Amino acid sequence: MSVVRWPVCLAVLCLGTPALGQYDLPEPCAPEDRSLSCHLCAARSDRLPGRDEDRSRFSVRAFSGGAFRQLFSVPIWAAELDLSAGGYGHYGGGFGHIGALLGSTEYGLRAKQLYAAGSYEQRVGRLGAGLSVQASYLSFARVSRSGVVDGWGLGLHFFGTYDLVASPGGHALFVKLRGGLDGFPHTPLPLHGLTLGLGWRWGG
Repeated sequence: MSVVRWPVCLAVLCLGTPALGQYDLPEPCAPEDRSLSCHLCAARSDRLPGRDEDRSRFSVRAFSGGAFRQLFSVPIWAAELDLSAGGYGHYGGGFGHIGALLGSTEYGLRAKQLYAAGSYEQRVGRLGAGLSVQASYLSFARVSRSGVVDGWGLGLHFFGTYDLVASPGGHALFVKLRGGLDGFPHTPLPLHGLTLGLGWRWGG
C-alpha cells in the first residue's frame, strides 16, 4: 500500500468531510492487497456526500381513494383526492400536499373538506410510512335553509404505503392507507377516520 494512500484513508474514516467528495479517491484495492485499512477506506468512500444515493430526489404523487369520516355519531362517506410534491434526502422525505374530500352524511347532507398539509416520510424498500400535519376547511350543507355550516381546523394524520408495481426510475403504482384526527374550534370531538386507495408516484 502506498504512503500517499494512508493519509487519505484516515481523513475519510475519521473526518468524513464533504470537501473530500470533490476529489478522486485512490483506486480500488488490488486483489493481492488484503490490508484492513484499504478495504475500510473503499467502503467508506462509497458513502461520501455527493454520491448519487445521497442527493435529493424530487417526486410528484397523485392519490385517490374511498374515505370514511365520523363527527360525533354522524358517519361521512367521501372520495378523497390528494396531490403532493417534494423530495427525498439522506434522512427521509418531505412533501407538501393539497387535497379534498367530497361526500355526504348518511342523511344525504353534502360534506366537503379542503386541506393543505406538510408530511415527513421514511421508506424501506417498497414500504413507506409517515406523519402529516394539515390545516383544513370543513363544511356541511344546511337542512332547513340555504348556506353551509363550516369551520377551520388543524389535524394530525398517519399514513402507510406499499409499492405494488415499481420501475427502476422510481415511478410506482402504490396502495395507501391514511388516517387521523382533525380538530375544529366549535366541535368538542375531532373529525376522525380512514382513507384507502391507489396512487401513482413520478420519481423518488
